[in-house]
Amino acid sequence: METHLRPASLAQRVRAITLCDSLTEIDLGDPEYKPVDSEARRSVGGAEAIRKNQTIAQNLGKILAKDEAAFDELSRELVSRTGRLLPALGRGLAEGTSDPRSIWNKLVNRLAITNQCDRNVQVLGGFLNVICARDQQLSDDLLDDAVLSQELAEWYPFLQSVVGLDRSGVDRIKRSLALGMTPASRYDVLAWSTIPDQVPGLDLKQIMLALAAKPDGFGAALEILAMRLYSDKQSKKPHAPDILDAGSQLLRNLEIKKNSQHEDHRLETIAKACLSGEQGAAITREIFQKVKYSVSEQKTHFFNHRHLLQALATNQPIALLDSVYRDAAGLPSGGGAEFHHRVRPHFVDYMYSYDQSLFEFIPEDGLLDWCEQEPRVRYPMAATVIPLFLVQGSTPTRVWTNVALLLLKNAPDRLAVLKKFVRRLARGAWSGSVATRLSTNLNLLAKLENYPDIAVAEFVAQEKLRLSREVEARRREETLRDKLSDERFE
Repeated sequence: METHLRPASLAQRVRAITLCDSLTEIDLGDPEYKPVDSEARRSVGGAEAIRKNQTIAQNLGKILAKDEAAFDELSRELVSRTGRLLPALGRGLAEGTSDPRSIWNKLVNRLAITNQCDRNVQVLGGFLNVICARDQQLSDDLLDDAVLSQELAEWYPFLQSVVGLDRSGVDRIKRSLALGMTPASRYDVLAWSTIPDQVPGLDLKQIMLALAAKPDGFGAALEILAMRLYSDKQSKKPHAPDILDAGSQLLRNLEIKKNSQHEDHRLETIAKACLSGEQGAAITREIFQKVKYSVSEQKTHFFNHRHLLQALATNQPIALLDSVYRDAAGLPSGGGAEFHHRVRPHFVDYMYSYDQSLFEFIPEDGLLDWCEQEPRVRYPMAATVIPLFLVQGSTPTRVWTNVALLLLKNAPDRLAVLKKFVRRLARGAWSGSVATRLSTNLNLLAKLENYPDIAVAEFVAQEKLRLSREVEARRREETLRDKLSDERFE
């Protein structure tokens, strides 16, 4: 049965091995071919099988390049079907032909008459990868043509990414952007190659700013810049000044919308690297004002930008804190009290409803420097939002955070800060027993009863007594409520 089913002709073997994906792979095309599932790909044996399969596909490409009839029969499928081994087949086609431009033109002509939504240029990418290594001039000519081609302009960034970049490639990307034949979003593929690392800082800055200025190009520019910054960090290389300046300009031009989590992470990477000094502080204030305005207009929520905001908190704590608490007069929303009336509920919700407070990311020295500018106002203000305690061990034992103790130590009016702490500790629970929560927080407060400041120690003793009474009252209420609830079910 297997003998009858095994593909016999060259076209059948190509279809069985290269024109398939993980859902349709079968072991009928070649005795040496071994289908590899997603789990096997992660193993050493799976990697070896992948290399062997790529060699099989590449050898098929060499044979196909010399069989005009089989090539003509398959050409439509080569630019419309999917398959993990299509790039390897394309490399084989380039290695097996004596007339690479003819093969290229035939594939491009077939692509031109293929339905737009069915087009696939993986085989062209593999083909061009070999041509670049063998004949740089021909590779440049084909890429120059792609920039101007109605059929290939859409795919130009991908084709450029498979051959890397030299000076002519940098100029070609700029020319492509100026012509505008390639959809801006297509350039994001450049981020996932070595191209961001190969482009000089000034050129990459010019490319990213030109890309960001295009409709749907901002996300691609962020992607490319974030990958360059990540690569520099991994290589322990300093960021080029032009790269940092590009990041600052992108952030300054940022439009706040309900962006994806992926984009939020990219913005976090860029903000951490690029927002320093006075310019970074100014951009931080601008970004936060934009976020506040968009939230007030119900276009987004603070949570959608949490990673960006965390980066602002880490890099520019004073500028962010000023923006969080200052009046928003002058912004196009009515300004002032009305603005804060609309935004504050959303911000408070963000601060207390999610797993990490924004203020966990503010360096302690940055927070203290900010408080010292207006100490009698800002220390109590900070006490309302900083993380108060950490949970240690398997039991819910709570200990004061270092930043909470620092606020209490440095505040000119310690009782004003402590009262804010106690007010937060006395809040009820969203679920579960209020008495249990208050009892746990009471134990935390007790850790301050021997505080060196007598006024603090006396206040703690008074509050312990008050909270102890409240715990007992809450327990009685909960016991009675539980008893009544049980009686209803009897």
